[in-house]
Amino acid sequence: FHADAVLYRRHHKQKHYDILQVQRHADKKTIKAQYYRLSKLYHPDMNPHDKSAHEKFLEVNDAYAVLGNEASRRQYDAE
Repeated sequence: FHADAVLYRRHHKQKHYDILQVQRHADKKTIKAQYYRLSKLYHPDMNPHDKSAHEKFLEVNDAYAVLGNEASRRQYDAE
């Protein structure tokens, strides 16, 4: 069970970085730039009839909510 939890955390941890398409060591400026680029790309107003774009937009927002804040990013990386 413990091994499964470790693998889940590793996969989950990398997920936010993958969603924003940044390296784990990316600086705050790079993360913010990617967030703006991807949120514009997948914004529901730009893709009004594309549900997958809306889902991707929500994922980008969730990832930035964690990685865009230094305290939450440190906590996320420590898990």
